[in-house]
Amino acid sequence: MAAGLSLAGCAADRFASAEKIAAPAGLQFRTTQTTSYRLAAWKRMSDPSQPVHVYIEGDGLAWLDRNRPSPDPTPRHPLGLALAARDPAPNVIAIARPCMYVDLSRQPSCRIETWTDGRFDQSAIAAIDQALTQLKPANMRVHLVGYSGGAAIAAALAARRQDVVSLRTVAGNLDPAAITRFHRVSPMPTAIDIAAMAPALAAMPQRHFMGTKDTVIPAFVIEQFAKNAGRCAAVSRVVATHGEGWTEQWPALLRMPLPCEQAQ
Repeated sequence: MAAGLSLAGCAADRFASAEKIAAPAGLQFRTTQTTSYRLAAWKRMSDPSQPVHVYIEGDGLAWLDRNRPSPDPTPRHPLGLALAARDPAPNVIAIARPCMYVDLSRQPSCRIETWTDGRFDQSAIAAIDQALTQLKPANMRVHLVGYSGGAAIAAALAARRQDVVSLRTVAGNLDPAAITRFHRVSPMPTAIDIAAMAPALAAMPQRHFMGTKDTVIPAFVIEQFAKNAGRCAAVSRVVATHGEGWTEQWPALLRMPLPCEQAQ
C-alpha cells in the first residue's frame, strides 16, 4: 500500500479492490494535497507529447440507504477507475472524489456533509480542479470523462479550465437539482448549478452516454443538458444499467467520434 495511506476494515478492502483494477493497467496510486482535501488518484504517464484522459469518479458509497449516510464514501465498485483501466491512451489519470481512499481520522475537513449534501459544492469542485493541475504537466491537453456524479464535476471543470479539449460523461448526473426532485430526496443547497453551465460548453466536443436500463439518472437530464450545450454535444444510448455494462463496452464507446472534434 502506498506510503502515508492508512486505512482499516472495509475501507482497506475497497482500496485493495481498486488496486486490482488499476495495477494491471499500469495505473499507479498517489495522493495529492489540495487546499481543502487530500485527494486520491491513479496515474499512468507514458508520452508527454500526447494529451491526458482524466476520469472523475462517481459519488461512491455516499449513502447506505435512502435515510442513512455512509461513514466512508470510498466506493465498493469504482466504475470511474474501471473505465480508466480500459482506456488504451498513453496518459491516463483517475481522480477520486473528496474523502475517498484516505484515512478520514486524519482529514478534519472530511465530514459526512462533504460526500452527501456538499458533494457538488464549490469546495469539492475546486479541490478536484486543483488536484488535476498538480497531477498533469502544465501544457498537456485534457480529455475529461465523468461517471455518474463525477460527470457533474467534469462538466464544471470543462467550463472553467482552458486546457480541456473534450468532455465525455457516462450515466451522468448533469443536473443535481433535477435528480433530487426526481428521486424525491432532500435538495443540496450548496450544489453548483451544473445544468446552467451547458451553454458555456457550446464549442466543446462532447458525448454523453446514457444507459437504456438506468433507473438512477433519467434520460431527460442528459438530453436536456446536451440540447442546451448545442451542436457540439451528442447523446448516445447504451444497453447498460447505472453501474453495469459499461466497462465491457468502453473501448468501443471511446472510439466514437465527437461532434466538432478536430485533431487534438
